[in-house]
Amino acid sequence: MHLTPGTMADTPLRQAKNLFIGSITKIAVLGAIPGGLDIELAYQLIDSYVQECEKATSLTDIDRLNYSCVMDFCRRVAACSIPANISSEVLKCISYIRDHTNENIRIEDVISQTNRSSAYILRKFKNEVGISMGAFISKCKLEDAKELLVFTQMSLSEISSYLCYSSQSYFQNLFKKEYGVTPMNYRKKHNY
Repeated sequence: MHLTPGTMADTPLRQAKNLFIGSITKIAVLGAIPGGLDIELAYQLIDSYVQECEKATSLTDIDRLNYSCVMDFCRRVAACSIPANISSEVLKCISYIRDHTNENIRIEDVISQTNRSSAYILRKFKNEVGISMGAFISKCKLEDAKELLVFTQMSLSEISSYLCYSSQSYFQNLFKKEYGVTPMNYRKKHNY
């Protein structure tokens, strides 16, 4: 299927640059970050590639940059997402957890993604991931909280509610215990 982009600039070079910037941002936000790439690294890469794009003087330069940037994101996600020793059952659990951090995830819901017993999956999960399923759920929610603190204006109450914590104070205590800093101090330190 051939898609024709809308007009976003007066010159072909500016058009290509604008399309590149939009596409690389989508690749990072919709693909690389959910695929496991560290959010801060993803945004640093976007910045770096945008700066490189702005220096481009031809459409060919932008095409080459587009290809190398897509391959770079793919390699980085492949390197960080799932270790080779993860079974398909545990991978299903990990994917379910990462896709549902903004819900009240119950271990039973995660296990139901497989056709195995609870005892088998919980043991296999801990052996392969290195932490319990409950600890992994908490870790994923807290990683999402870091992203929301840095890249949104959501209040602590909104973040706590969005990630289904029982209370804002419980969320703040977990965050401080995990990262050694309060959520608000983390936001101040990482706000651009």
